[in-house]
Amino acid sequence: MNTILTRFIAEHAASVEPTAYVLEGRRAQRPRGIFPAAFRRFGGSIAAVSGKQRVVIQNQQTVGGFQVNLTSLASVDGYEASRSATLAYEYFRAARLTVPSGRAFSSREYEAALDYLEQHNEAPLLVKPAHTSRGRGITPNVRTEQDLKAAWENARAVYIRGLGSSNQILLEEQIEGISIRAFIAGERVVAATARIPMFIVGDGNKTVEELAVRSVRLRRRNPFLSEYSLDVHQILQDSYVDPSHVPPRGEILVLSERVGMQYGGVTVDITDHLGSDLQKLAVGAAWAVPGIPVTAVDLVAPQLDSAEGAAVLQIDVEANLAIHHFPWIGQPRPVAEYVARAMIRRAHV
Repeated sequence: MNTILTRFIAEHAASVEPTAYVLEGRRAQRPRGIFPAAFRRFGGSIAAVSGKQRVVIQNQQTVGGFQVNLTSLASVDGYEASRSATLAYEYFRAARLTVPSGRAFSSREYEAALDYLEQHNEAPLLVKPAHTSRGRGITPNVRTEQDLKAAWENARAVYIRGLGSSNQILLEEQIEGISIRAFIAGERVVAATARIPMFIVGDGNKTVEELAVRSVRLRRRNPFLSEYSLDVHQILQDSYVDPSHVPPRGEILVLSERVGMQYGGVTVDITDHLGSDLQKLAVGAAWAVPGIPVTAVDLVAPQLDSAEGAAVLQIDVEANLAIHHFPWIGQPRPVAEYVARAMIRRAHV
């Protein structure tokens, strides 16, 4: 049990009602809704070019463009670092930022990876493809040969499906802490969200299954989370928690090891709780890669008020902005407006 995570849930989520959203806002969960709304506030408009490509027009001048979540603000360096964890780590190390210790292997080097795992004496490792998106192919808590075999195939499947640009697989230390996504605009953090796995809180009356079903039902009211369909029975089966168990009032049960929305994960806005040292770490990660005035940065940290024990995991110039616009708990943060400002500012330099 991750005691850091359980404590965070108890303090920031367990007794807080999910944020309410009007049904009309559901359409704004995608960039084609979020971006046009932001640019309209600055007198801009969106025009389709071809396929998913869009351009932004202001005063009859093209000021930028975007394709799904990728905008014209991203540099080649930023795009490549977003696509490759190994490359991103090189940028972070060059800037003297802390990253998880680990090693990259070719997908054909399973035996070498197994030797590396055995050197860690069953300390938990995280296994992931060097290129991934939305948490695909990532397996936490890998300790044994059996764990590694399953995790290896899970990572390889990302490349088999054509989602990756290399075939490297990373084995790295698993840092216990809170998964944080910070959004950087210029030199400051304008939004920060904690991503936590699916959890339930006992009421002394309902079973685990009843509480899980209720949690999934509540997710359908969230414009962002409702996009992810969940199989409650599969989640409970994977959690090894007895579905018929009745947890006592106030007991927190975490039902997954994964924070991805597709695995039942939820989001908590922590913008006002993120300490200055963690903000500096996030901004430093964004500035470690040339040419990205706005980007998401992923961190893991044992606590919100200190960078001690924290590490940088990733930058993402293709991040879904809806995670900040529609948090499960907390205040919505309209980060698309910062993207719009940056795009318009660059066009008039």
